[in-house]
Amino acid sequence: MKRKFLLAVVMGILLFLNGNELKHIAAADRSSTIERYVGEIRLFPYRDFRMMEDGWEELNGLQKVQQFNPDLYSVIGTTFGGDDFSYFLPDLRGANPLPNINYMISMKGSLPGSADIQSYAGMMLYPGKLNNEFTEANGDGNTPDLRNASPLPGIKYFYTDDQNDSNVYIGEIRLFKKEDMKDTKGWLRCDGAELKIEEHIALYSLIGDRFGGRKGQYMNIPNLIDAEPSADVSYYISINGKFPGDK
Repeated sequence: MKRKFLLAVVMGILLFLNGNELKHIAAADRSSTIERYVGEIRLFPYRDFRMMEDGWEELNGLQKVQQFNPDLYSVIGTTFGGDDFSYFLPDLRGANPLPNINYMISMKGSLPGSADIQSYAGMMLYPGKLNNEFTEANGDGNTPDLRNASPLPGIKYFYTDDQNDSNVYIGEIRLFKKEDMKDTKGWLRCDGAELKIEEHIALYSLIGDRFGGRKGQYMNIPNLIDAEPSADVSYYISINGKFPGDK
């Protein structure tokens, strides 16, 4: 009897928490202009409540109710734990390449195979299978070998050489193959460079001087050179794109 009661309490808590999640997903369906796949994992150097409103959630291993997000469940299943009723998000706390930089997962979006993402630049982290426009970054052909760079088993890097990306947030960080970035605008290598705040006001409003600054006039972007997983790829930060919460 006591065990059944405790189970009922736990499930009640899960239903309550996931009910709040549904509100955020519904709001994201109304407001987001960022095209992406459900389950897509991206890297952000800031925490902003508007990201949750846009359908993103930090990867801290939370348990979720399957029936509230069957699309995401169909992508990750019980790879990171769970059963027929619930599943767990991957826990990437401690896997971030630098403090103040966090992995987030899209709780909404298109299912691979149901729609193609029209443009995506760089490497995509994904906990499932993707369509033909993406190739697993395993060293075959012209792809970099990032099989050992994944932050967690069950998550893989996928490669595309399309650099025309309209589906990016300002301040978002991605891995790119270096030779693809020779003539690309809108991205800067994460090398700790100093930027004038007045020229990057939107970016500064998100990351401030948490990666360094000077005299209230200059800000630094993250330095991820030591975190680069291989010699042919680098982390880049977007200095353009959608501001969290904008429609």
